[in-house]
Amino acid sequence: MHFIERDAEGRIVRIEIVEFNGMTERSEEPTAEITEWLKVNSLRTATIQQLQQSDLNMVRVLEDLIEVLMSKGIISITDLPPAAQNKLLNRAQARQTLSGLEGPFAAEAQRLEVLFGLLGSEVEADEAGRGAALHSLTRLIMISLLRLCARSLPARSTRHEDLLIFHRFNELIEAHYLEHWPLSRYALGVGVTEARLNDVCRRIADLPSKRLILERLMQEAKRLLLFTGSSANEICYSLGFKDPAYFSRFFLRYAQVTPGEYRQRQAGVR
Repeated sequence: MHFIERDAEGRIVRIEIVEFNGMTERSEEPTAEITEWLKVNSLRTATIQQLQQSDLNMVRVLEDLIEVLMSKGIISITDLPPAAQNKLLNRAQARQTLSGLEGPFAAEAQRLEVLFGLLGSEVEADEAGRGAALHSLTRLIMISLLRLCARSLPARSTRHEDLLIFHRFNELIEAHYLEHWPLSRYALGVGVTEARLNDVCRRIADLPSKRLILERLMQEAKRLLLFTGSSANEICYSLGFKDPAYFSRFFLRYAQVTPGEYRQRQAGVR
């Protein structure tokens, strides 16, 4: 039995094997029209899934590229927008969790990821056979989860807590870096010791906590040098420094050039 929905012009827009709201007719036998529609729809669904998989592959390529740039010191994770930081860290955590599975468990975890992808595609597509497909995929996902329960993963509550600490620290940096807070005040704001904060930053960003604060100051100093006509002294005071000579030494230490030389070099590049 096929349950069919047609549009105002009589064209088939949906076919299911169970009744659904909006259906306009039913057919006990698969007519030539039904068979052709199912064939075309199946091809379209396969094409959409192929494109979605291609998008997922491209996302992984971009993730790998970012990791390479970070490992070579070309960019830091703090250079990325907060939303991008969150996604990268969460995906890295998920991959690390899955990497703890071995043998058949690793294969089952990969199968589960595919099943969730197919489930999401079915939910969004709203194509023929959607109800039956969702029911079958849900059962397969439950079976896969039960298989994985045979080997429980070690608790990773500290990892989640570390991410929260890191995100909170970055929020405080963004709000107060111009005030030149000491590290102890940042640690107090996050609610951890300086040692714990430093350990979290080293493991997540591969940088000590104090360096992350200084990196934010340098990022803003470079932006002002490149995109404003302010003098080095004016930029010095706008960044909360009280001594232009100290600001120049600070910039030279981390950029290997003075503020004026940096502005001239970048102007030549552009």
